[in-house]
Amino acid sequence: MSRWARDSSPAKTVAYVMFINALRAVAALLCTLSLWGCAKIVTDDALKEYEKSVREYRWCLSVYGNNVQACEGKRLSMEATERYFKNMAPSGSANNVNVQNR
Repeated sequence: MSRWARDSSPAKTVAYVMFINALRAVAALLCTLSLWGCAKIVTDDALKEYEKSVREYRWCLSVYGNNVQACEGKRLSMEATERYFKNMAPSGSANNVNVQNR
């Protein structure tokens, strides 16, 4: 017979259940915090990539002036990274980013 079955009073059983629930809560909190950190790193990288593509597109426009066809690839790249960033960002936070004027 196990120790808990031999001398388990209602108070000890309640304390044991509360202890197990506390351990579960701590484990869930640690998992959540570790995953949040990974998501933040990915979002920051996506934002940096988007800002880089905007700079490249603006540079292309400054070099080629009104010749939009010359910068079509840069524009498409900028739009693709913008979509990627908005998909990677937590809901609502990408709305705070100013979409660059083209």
